Amino acid sequence: MILTERCQTLLHEREDKVERYEALVILDLTGKPDGAKESSDAIEAMITAAGGKVDSVQKMDRKPFARVTNPQRQAGYYMNIAFDLKSSALSKLQKEVTARADVYRVLVHSSNPAAVVEAAAK
Repeated sequence: MILTERCQTLLHEREDKVERYEALVILDLTGKPDGAKESSDAIEAMITAAGGKVDSVQKMDRKPFARVTNPQRQAGYYMNIAFDLKSSALSKLQKEVTARADVYRVLVHSSNPAAVVEAAAK
């Protein structure tokens, strides 16, 4: 794929920019009812180690899944994490968090949609 010079410039600017992200993490704590605190602390440490700054962590209770894909996993512990991080470090962080045995799913999105629209408009 060939990128125009303008697209390459936009991608480079975006990689160096610190952005606000929100992550929804679903933990699989089967057999570890008190493991939510340990898992939360470990994920926060991973964000900090990647050069990020954790702004807030909202821990929710165990909630049943709307659609069960695995009969052995019918519910998970949910938590939202708001953090600032360079865009270039996000992919590596997502891979590290997803690789943890106690993490069932991770969804990360930019909480600044105006920046995404602005970059696309240029």
